[in-house]
Amino acid sequence: GEEGLKMALEQHPDIILSDVMMPNMSGMELCNHIKNNFALYHIPVVLLTALDSAQDRLDGLALRADDYITKPFNSKQLIVRCNNLVNLSRSLREKYANQSDSDLENIYVLATTFQDREFLRKIDEIISENLEKEDFNITKMAQAIGVSRSSLYNKFNTLTGLSPNDYLMNARLKKAAQIIKDKPSLQIGEIAYLVGFSSSRYFTRCFKAMYLVPPAEYKKQIGLAQ
Repeated sequence: GEEGLKMALEQHPDIILSDVMMPNMSGMELCNHIKNNFALYHIPVVLLTALDSAQDRLDGLALRADDYITKPFNSKQLIVRCNNLVNLSRSLREKYANQSDSDLENIYVLATTFQDREFLRKIDEIISENLEKEDFNITKMAQAIGVSRSSLYNKFNTLTGLSPNDYLMNARLKKAAQIIKDKPSLQIGEIAYLVGFSSSRYFTRCFKAMYLVPPAEYKKQIGLAQ
């Protein structure tokens, strides 16, 4: 268990399959460490054990194990169940990356754990509070949420398939699109300033990369739609 925890911290695997009965640190203790570690708790944990009483199962699930498989087991079934957990995590990352600008709540619903939902909500609160600040960056985001830059990068990549920089940029551009809808009389340079861009040219380039049209054209399309 101790060796497994060390490897998990070093390698950040896609899934952890662990026996329960182990010396020094049991599988239950390992699962508890993983699910209470910011850098690891998103990783699915499957416990494999000969302990098959109802209470044993409850104990494993209470520690937030993602699956609990008793011995003897069918090896093909084990592989399928592990693959399902890994594929679920991958599909969630794809959905995050393709969310539209109006679907933030759906992003929270896609999160598989309470910790993940709260993490994303907290990140969005921090970004919202600092959106106008051009100098707000990933270092300041990590400081605001109380983690290291590397932990923040690992968590974002695992949850969303995006880097924190991409997530922040998307948040700025989504906010800009919302401002264009709500306040169409504002100039493009004013909107750029409100979402933390000092250069309207750079803002226009980034906006077009995300919405496929420059902000001025986007504004016209919104006007026609209304």
